[in-house]
Parts: sequence; C-alpha cells; structure tokens
Amino acid sequence: MSEIILLLVIIALGTLIGWDRYENRKERQKLIQAIMSKSAQDMVNFEMADKVKEIKQEPMIPEGLEAESELNDKDFKKYALGEDNG
Repeated sequence: MSEIILLLVIIALGTLIGWDRYENRKERQKLIQAIMSKSAQDMVNFEMADKVKEIKQEPMIPEGLEAESELNDKDFKKYALGEDNG
C-alpha cells in the first residue's frame, strides 16, 4: 500500500515539475517579447500573433476552369490575353 502512495506522490511531483517548466517557458517568452517591443502596441501585436492560427485553404476554382499553374503557354495566351493560336 505504501508503494502505491509513494508512486502517486512521485507522479504528482513529476507532473508539477513539468507544469512549472511549461509555465516558466511561457513567462520567459512574454518577457523576451516585452524586451523586444518598442511600445505597448508592439507587445500587444506580439501576443495576438501567438494566438492566431494559420488557416490553409485550397483555392476554389469554378467548374470548367483550370488553375493558372496548370496552363501551358499556348493556353495561357488563349485565356488571359484573348489571342487565338489557331
């Protein structure tokens, strides 16, 4: 029984140390950003940049059209410049 309690205490201490290091790292990052910023607005911008998630979206191409990157020179001239290449 005492081994189980000792194991739980060790697990709790390990979790506490890990959480403390994580919080320390976040606070250190905020300090570095505060030192780097020249004004209060810069600091707010740094904090907001950390919260923004990057959204990757595929370009929507309507049916019947091809992506510009997929066109060869002949087709590009035909569609973009309105030239007929016979």
